[in-house]
Amino acid sequence: LVISRPKLFSFGSLASGYNDINLQSFQKESGIKIPAYIPGNPDRFKNSYDWLMSKPETKKAWIDWRCQVLYKHYSQMARTIASYRPDLKLNLNIFVHLTQNDRLADYLNQAPVEAMREMGFDPELYRDEPNIVVSPTLVPADLRWARSHYTPVATNANRTVLTAPEVVSSMNDLPRVAVTIHDRYFEDAIGREEPLKGLKDLGVDEMVWRASTLNPAGFHSLEPYVFALNYLDAASIIKGGYVIGSFGMDEELTTFSQAFQSLPAVKFDDVPNMADPVRVRQKVVDGKMYFYVLNCLPEAVEFSMKLNKASDVTDLVKNKQFNKVRSLAFDLAPYDLRVFESTSTGLSFTRSDFQLNEKWLKQLGRSLERLEKLAEEKPSAKAKYKPYLEQARTCWDQKHYARLYFLLQDGWAKELN
Repeated sequence: LVISRPKLFSFGSLASGYNDINLQSFQKESGIKIPAYIPGNPDRFKNSYDWLMSKPETKKAWIDWRCQVLYKHYSQMARTIASYRPDLKLNLNIFVHLTQNDRLADYLNQAPVEAMREMGFDPELYRDEPNIVVSPTLVPADLRWARSHYTPVATNANRTVLTAPEVVSSMNDLPRVAVTIHDRYFEDAIGREEPLKGLKDLGVDEMVWRASTLNPAGFHSLEPYVFALNYLDAASIIKGGYVIGSFGMDEELTTFSQAFQSLPAVKFDDVPNMADPVRVRQKVVDGKMYFYVLNCLPEAVEFSMKLNKASDVTDLVKNKQFNKVRSLAFDLAPYDLRVFESTSTGLSFTRSDFQLNEKWLKQLGRSLERLEKLAEEKPSAKAKYKPYLEQARTCWDQKHYARLYFLLQDGWAKELN
């Protein structure tokens, strides 16, 4: 189910859902009487909305009730599906409409989960629901696509919503998470406006409309896949839309997919102090220890890690065996994913180290310093963006360079510039 705009099975936003059935059921089930709801009054829906929104406690109660109603609906659907095929799950494709992106992008001042709750989706309700998979949607092309399709929307926010982990943090602890990478398509009636010469003479009717998707070049095309794995440890990643979504990135996607598909489809455990710029997670599955190493940057990283004991380790993609090793070292390509297996279920990692290109790292530091200087010159901007500037400085101090790299691409940084 695609959960986005108002539909029969989704409220879509806080602006919808005001009808007699909902308002009467809410009052009966919550015990909260809406004085503005007067049956027969043509303005009863608007008046009820105004009254519910007038107080934080009634607004919250209304949102909570809506989330509960939809959760019960979805869970009943999922149980019905499972009664016929126990292995089938209901996939909820959470698609926050891009008109809400300015709210989501201000994630340090407004909790992004509230935009989802206003739609009627509260991630916390699904934590113990075994028959539902929650699938947040990433839309990489919105940065450019919205310029021509939704010009009033704040363009810079569209990039932030894709790159900031805080936007999806309310879902990162759910046991069953997938990610959908939705392709916007660009279309043009070029077959009518500039038809190819000679086709008519051959008796061929040209396709009037041409549609294509927009993919970054080379390893940059893997960016949303890395977000899905880094931020959410997604067990499934789906990409598509109107056309075949992998054009121009087949080679890069093949390499990443081979590694990703070798992972068991379970929730992995974070390895402490190994999250940035290289993410390491591990999990014991069927009597074997699996772990993956993910470069979260579009830059090469030299990475090494110490093991708690000598162990046999197998690289599942390269089918390479490491015998009785106490440490592992890698030259990770940009957005590289490496997957390993060991029969030693007590295997753990005691420390790690990494090296980045010195020139690239200095440039990242200068970019941060430049933004801090601009903020000092603009007192109003400094106050407005203080939480983000403080987070950026913390990332630098803690050597969380991947988070800093994308943080400096946020809308606030573009506005400050």
